Amino acid sequence: MATTSAQRPARKRSWIWWAAGGCALLLLLACAIAAAAGGYFYLKGNRTSADQPTVEYILDSSPRMALSTQGSSRIEVARGVMAEIVRPANPDLTSGLRVFGNGALPQPCQDTQLIVPFAQSNQDQIANQLGDVTVGANSDAALAEATIAAIKDLAATGGPHSLVVVTGGADACNPQAGELIAQEADRAGIDLKTYVVGYQVPADEADALKTQVGAIPGASLQTAEDEAGLRKVLTAIQDEVDATARSGGQASGQTACNHTYFPLRPGASWSYGGAVPFTWRVDSVSGNQQSASATISIDFSDGSFSTEWECSPSGILYTEMSGLAGAGIPGGIDLKLLSTSGVTLPSASMLTSGGSWNSSYTMGLGLDVPGFSGSYGMQTSESHQAGSPQSLTTDLGTFDVVPVTSSGTLSMTGITDFNTDFTSTVWYAKGVGVVRIESSGAGESAVLDLQSYNIP
Repeated sequence: MATTSAQRPARKRSWIWWAAGGCALLLLLACAIAAAAGGYFYLKGNRTSADQPTVEYILDSSPRMALSTQGSSRIEVARGVMAEIVRPANPDLTSGLRVFGNGALPQPCQDTQLIVPFAQSNQDQIANQLGDVTVGANSDAALAEATIAAIKDLAATGGPHSLVVVTGGADACNPQAGELIAQEADRAGIDLKTYVVGYQVPADEADALKTQVGAIPGASLQTAEDEAGLRKVLTAIQDEVDATARSGGQASGQTACNHTYFPLRPGASWSYGGAVPFTWRVDSVSGNQQSASATISIDFSDGSFSTEWECSPSGILYTEMSGLAGAGIPGGIDLKLLSTSGVTLPSASMLTSGGSWNSSYTMGLGLDVPGFSGSYGMQTSESHQAGSPQSLTTDLGTFDVVPVTSSGTLSMTGITDFNTDFTSTVWYAKGVGVVRIESSGAGESAVLDLQSYNIP
């Protein structure tokens, strides 16, 4: 809840909201469609490779996968769905299969095995071997050990690299599992995208798995509660992996900024009406399908704002901002993004019902507003969750959309009594972008609807 003083004039509270709560307004307008997966250092630091795309699949075969579900066991459902998805995959892929917890090694926390070595066009072999995977007797689950081993496997191959993990829960061997995996990924220095699918993860392990995956640069976590959900999630992931193979890691005329749910292409534009009418415009895009950047302008009726976004297969990351001028704010706002981490808009495979992720960022703000002139810091932490696909009707028409609901906290240093919670929902339409934004916080709220758009 906001803690602004009751004696403070309402107009001054509005300035603070524009300056700080602008996360849910300014940054919802400008940055809520930006994303990161593992942070800026991941996008900048990992190398891009034009070698043959490689994917390794990991299947949990520890005792928890023997639990009954839908008339079968978890392992039977998981291996059946994985075989169904992998068998028709792009034959250009180099792929392999690793399991953990099947009893191949006597030490539970080292129990992982590469049962199908890497080879091109070996999807049939992987699908067939999946049918023979059985549950082991060891109670511990070496998820981290298997993932670290898989990263080492991938580091010896061409790239870009994908890692697809289906697990029934968190790592049960090391509380620092996520950090250990992140360290190995950093040592390997490869272009890696990690997809972790939690299949019927029990409530007492959900937070631990989320924390472990959240520590891994470039990793995303999705959950599935039944066979249909697992099939849906894995199909979307395989589509992304296959697309990389079709392009050999790159695509002529395409870049990583051409997001399925927010296509950032040169010359694209979106105009919104409502609380604060504005227009997004893509001024330029450079790069390839693995690493790209887009320069975006946001024009208000009496001002402007610009930002640069970095893109990878993981999502879109805002990295640079310039000041906001106009919009009824005397002197404007000098904005500087100092740091960012987590995910705001991830890859399309994450935008399925129940998909969840986190983000945080720190900004520096220079204000020239009566009563608040000076330099301030702003810290924001958010959690996001994708809802079920639905139809949304606006004045522009009816769209098939996926809503993303976000909630978070925001605080400002230099304004001692300003701390607030905020919420928002952003509706994304495939091939179109953002159709509607609703936000509230610090006693303010906004609704903006798409009025027109042009995507070359």
